[in-house]
Amino acid sequence: MEQNNGPSNHDNKNYQDLDSKLSGWPEYFKNHENREPRPQLALAIEASEADSQPLSSKQALDIGAGNLIESKALLEAGFDQVSATDSSSYSEEVSGKLERDYNDFANDINRFSFYKLRNEELADKISPNSVDLVVSYYALPFTRPHEFARLWQSLESALKPGGVMSVTLFGDNDGWATETNAGGEKRYQGMTFHSRDQVEVLLGKMQDVEIVEREYDSVNTNGDAKHWHVYDVQARKPAPPS
Repeated sequence: MEQNNGPSNHDNKNYQDLDSKLSGWPEYFKNHENREPRPQLALAIEASEADSQPLSSKQALDIGAGNLIESKALLEAGFDQVSATDSSSYSEEVSGKLERDYNDFANDINRFSFYKLRNEELADKISPNSVDLVVSYYALPFTRPHEFARLWQSLESALKPGGVMSVTLFGDNDGWATETNAGGEKRYQGMTFHSRDQVEVLLGKMQDVEIVEREYDSVNTNGDAKHWHVYDVQARKPAPPS
């Protein structure tokens, strides 16, 4: 993947509006830097081990990697190469340690790469049939609705046949989906939310589909009360008949 020149001025305005409402991400990452990898990741790694190819021959992509806990877990699990993306400068700073720990440039060993990208930029950066596992937890919903389909198609295309996708999507009953401003407009118009039917349509080309739908009350990254409606999704790209 390659860096690009970034979003347009119009897009930057949309991003700034959203970022101002979700300003707690860097503090959230720091406060959770010692958390365990998300439990969905263990299931995704197990699914990736189901074929005859060792993890040491496989590539993984971690989208919206945050504090890179899942990226590190993928490296420790034995994936040959892990690429991580995030738009946060904090993530970029943290990535330096993983690069030092897992790369040996003198011997042409490059197991970890970080790309400072927003989700919308990623669709133009990933090649078809290039990764064996795509993971993205609580990150894909931060994609503008009119660009989500293109991003999703690029992720499906990026998976090698038999590759695994493990992601979190936000439901249409999520607090951010229903919250309005003083003028009655949707406050988080730059985010993407899905109904159960829409999630099932997204996964129509995949196999071994598992969808766990959850609703619960907790807090957001700023510590404010929030209702969460999420789908934990795992699926496999069909392999051609042998």
